[in-house]
Amino acid sequence: MEPAPTSIAHRRAPRPPPPPPVTVPRPRSQLTPGWRTVTGIVWGLAFVAFVAVWKTSRELGLNTWWLGPFGDPVFPLISMLPFSAPLLMVLFSVNNAKGLPWLGLGAAAVTAVIAAFDIAKVPRLGLVELTIAGAGALTAIAGLSGRSTA
Repeated sequence: MEPAPTSIAHRRAPRPPPPPPVTVPRPRSQLTPGWRTVTGIVWGLAFVAFVAVWKTSRELGLNTWWLGPFGDPVFPLISMLPFSAPLLMVLFSVNNAKGLPWLGLGAAAVTAVIAAFDIAKVPRLGLVELTIAGAGALTAIAGLSGRSTA
């Protein structure tokens, strides 16, 4: 038997290791995908909760300031005001906005101001609105811990 050829042409060079995975670091002020999803869900539910407040107000005849009496409703854009902050927060969550927890605290403050005007007129519905604002604020505060570290 003849020995195997030992020339360089017959040897295989070892394969180079694969390149490391490419990761795009997120700025520190952006939420992780999980917290962004939670933020969007909470504010989506806040939108639904305001729909429930609207329906309850009309069914029971308790007029919130942003709806007005059934026979003399307020301007339609004013009646949509409580829905603006939750809707904007859902859009910000979907678009991965920078500083989402801080925007959430701002939206919760706007929602609390809307509720403050109803506390004197319809206290129970005003408390429901304050609870909605509180849920948004607590989510924003919890979201501060869900920011990217990279």
